[in-house]
Amino acid sequence: MTEAAQDLPTTSSGPTLWMATANDRKLLRCVLPAAGLTDDVLVAHEASGFGSALFAAGGEVLQVKRPVEAGAALGPLLGPEVRAVRQVGCLVRSDSGTPPRSETVPPFRHKGWVMAMTGDVPPLPQVPEGSEEHALLQRNLRAHTGPEAVAHLIISRVYRSASQRALSAAALVEMVNGVLRPLESASFGRWVAVLTSETIGVVINRGGAVHFRTVERVRRCVQCSPDGARDFDGVNHPHLRGAAVVSGEASYMPPGPGWRVLGANEALVLENDAPAKRIDG
Repeated sequence: MTEAAQDLPTTSSGPTLWMATANDRKLLRCVLPAAGLTDDVLVAHEASGFGSALFAAGGEVLQVKRPVEAGAALGPLLGPEVRAVRQVGCLVRSDSGTPPRSETVPPFRHKGWVMAMTGDVPPLPQVPEGSEEHALLQRNLRAHTGPEAVAHLIISRVYRSASQRALSAAALVEMVNGVLRPLESASFGRWVAVLTSETIGVVINRGGAVHFRTVERVRRCVQCSPDGARDFDGVNHPHLRGAAVVSGEASYMPPGPGWRVLGANEALVLENDAPAKRIDG
């Protein structure tokens, strides 16, 4: 893997990409705070573009994209009242000091799948003119950026394959790598990618800082308990099972105990009602 020379615009501190899953649609909003990613942690440290995708009832993917100013709390923007089983969020800084255009901010969605990246900026993939994939990109691209193009290219391949057979996590990793690894160069070699549907997702690490942890049997939920509540006054979620994944700059460490590191060239598999597990990435 080559050393990166150009970074995807990120915030100066804090997470830039995160994901949460839950076995109860009503409690997804409780997973990130239970993992230590509370409203005082999920903050835009400078003018940024914020993007979020939630898998709501019936497989519907709901998206929120908007510019945020420095100091903005992101928790209220995550759709806390929406019932969903998983959520992907992203924060992107603009070198100009003003938030980037919303259409350039991940995550990107297509036909029930969502993809987001952080790290180095992928170039626009070269797709033969007149091909089915070229026509697909012409129809769906709004910003015509590398991250948007590779997301639609990967998701279209996944969607075509998923219509023929059930896809394994290893197959998803292979499809992501099949698009991104041929693009690697001196300026695109360190990246983290999330690809997920409502039921299965993978997080692939190619040299970024990625941490993950399990969230289960939450006592005195930070999100649901009244401010200042004592232990016996708090709201508990004994049946909650979920996972939290977070990525940031190389020096970023998420707060609180229980976090594990996803190493370079590893992938994390996130399936409903199954513990997060590492595989080769």
